[in-house]
Amino acid sequence: MNGRLGQQRFERFLLGCEADARGRGPDLLVAPYPQADLLREALAVAAAARPEPRELETAEGAEIGERWRAARLAALRRLRGAS
Repeated sequence: MNGRLGQQRFERFLLGCEADARGRGPDLLVAPYPQADLLREALAVAAAARPEPRELETAEGAEIGERWRAARLAALRRLRGAS
């Protein structure tokens, strides 16, 4: 997520998702909407994920991005396994 503007866009997206869910019936107007918190947590976990420095020592070009991607996916898998 790119800074404050990206966070604001993400929050607006979540608000839209919640509004859509709540608009799908009277029972959902007051129902809990835990998905937003789950997605906020997933974003925080992915943003905090870092590859091991030794994994980056020999990486070049696109491989560096792939190592970052792999670290984020591993962190998200751990989160999913913990819930």
